[in-house]
Amino acid sequence: MKTISTCFLTLSVALLTAGCQDPQPSPAPTSHAGAPPTNRIKVTADIQANLGMTWASARRGQLEHRVAIPGELVAPPDRKWTIRAPLSGTVAKIAGRWSPVKEGDVVAELVSSQLADIQAKIYDALASAEEARMALRKAQAEVKPEQTYAKALTQAAAEALEAEARAAAVLANARTVTQAAQARVRELQGLKASEAVSQATLIAAQRDALDLNRGAVEAERALRSARVESRELELKAVGARTRSSESAGRIALITTRVTAAEAARGQVLRSLAAASGLTVEELSAAKNGAPRWATMRSVTLRAPAGGVIVTVHVSSRTWVDRDAPLVAIQDPSTLMFRALLPEADAATLPPNARLEIQVPGVDDAIPAGVANLRPVADAKTRSLLVEALVRNPDGKLRAGSSATGNLLVSVSKSEEVLIPLDCVVRDGLESIVFRRDPAKPNEVIRVPVSLGARSGGWVEVMAGVGPQDELVKNGIHQLKQTGIGKADAGGHFHADGTFHKGH
Repeated sequence: MKTISTCFLTLSVALLTAGCQDPQPSPAPTSHAGAPPTNRIKVTADIQANLGMTWASARRGQLEHRVAIPGELVAPPDRKWTIRAPLSGTVAKIAGRWSPVKEGDVVAELVSSQLADIQAKIYDALASAEEARMALRKAQAEVKPEQTYAKALTQAAAEALEAEARAAAVLANARTVTQAAQARVRELQGLKASEAVSQATLIAAQRDALDLNRGAVEAERALRSARVESRELELKAVGARTRSSESAGRIALITTRVTAAEAARGQVLRSLAAASGLTVEELSAAKNGAPRWATMRSVTLRAPAGGVIVTVHVSSRTWVDRDAPLVAIQDPSTLMFRALLPEADAATLPPNARLEIQVPGVDDAIPAGVANLRPVADAKTRSLLVEALVRNPDGKLRAGSSATGNLLVSVSKSEEVLIPLDCVVRDGLESIVFRRDPAKPNEVIRVPVSLGARSGGWVEVMAGVGPQDELVKNGIHQLKQTGIGKADAGGHFHADGTFHKGH
């Protein structure tokens, strides 16, 4: 960086050499004394390079009023992970610090005797599930004929009950007819005494009554037989249905055993999957004729997401206990801005206040979207925590860096010419800028400006600068220190650059 005196000398030499290129003697002086004063300064490419000069443009717009809060960039809680040892054992391999990783990359390998115990549990669960399935198939084979037999007995019992009902109806009819025949015999016997009926007619009626009575006795015997058969079949059907129901209950119990055994196997497999970073499907896939879980001799630990390994807690060939931290991974593509906002400023913020972040070394403000404002103030600091996510796809930002957040409070009602505050410098009682001449890019004009409200690194200009004007940003202080372009006490410059003596 050139010193102020060096920059002054450079500018002075540039200005002097501009008038001393002709080796011939200067013409005779005119009647006026010297060249007129000017507020223009030549800034050649060399001068711009020496001063590290940069430019910024004025613009027309509404001034945004913002509240600046100092804070820091941190890794969001959901974008950092600590990989721990799922089992006790020896670390066979481990990734190096600051190594970039993708999701699924192996970050550590662990050799543990507990892996054999997990595999034995899976074998036991598989054996239990297979035994339960065999018992289920046997029970299902046994219960099918039982169900068929119970169904047949139930049908036979129903038919026997119908036969019983029919026999009862026949008996009732036989008794009715017998009673009618017996009544006729008694009637004929009464008429026999008056000799109105012959003996042969009476004997025939008695014979018919006897036959009908014999038929009623047979119907009663058939009813008793049908009733016995119906009751026996019903008892057999009830027993068969009971046995079938018991078999169905046994099948349900065995099915539960199958489900429990498969669930136990799945649970152990999921535990191994969580420990190894492989899926259950990958562990169950056949490899050399056997499932992959059965051939594993070590546990590989994989990155749950892409990022960078920021911490390595152990070295290879080190014994670690279960749950011991191995590596820490952080995803730098998204960071979080965190700061404390005084409660007095919090009261002025509108809902869903938008936030921009300035980070040292980064020229442009970084939009961070809507800030999340904690609704409860800290009792000690009397401030509220402000948090906002910051996208960092190119990785320029670093967790732990300081940053300044600018919360948008309000926007001015009217549009004005706005310039960056870095383009303004005080010289005595004046605020000045150095405006580039559009017609002569290697010349700047020293312009006093009237300023209005300022906020968020911008300031309103009431006069002296128009929209799209280019202003010196870096290098402005060196230009001021040269004193070139400054009007003397006896006059002032107009907007067109002409000098006017007097006030």
